[in-house]
Amino acid sequence: MIAAPLARNALVLLSLAALGCGGATAPCPTPTTEIDSARAESEQLEGEIAREAARQRALAARRAVAALAVEEIQAALDSLGGATGR
Repeated sequence: MIAAPLARNALVLLSLAALGCGGATAPCPTPTTEIDSARAESEQLEGEIAREAARQRALAARRAVAALAVEEIQAALDSLGGATGR
């Protein structure tokens, strides 16, 4: 007689344990070490993104300067071509 209620209680406890830390209503808390690790990785990635964005801005500025130099050289070549009668 006592075995049936114990077995039933054991089944209830096992089913609750299988659901995790409260099922859909109470998720298991994330360990702080995992949170700290994720934060450190996020900060590292943010730094890499900032460095890459700065590098992209520097390249864009260099391209703009190079484009102006090409335009100046082309203008000089065009003026020389007009002077020689081409």
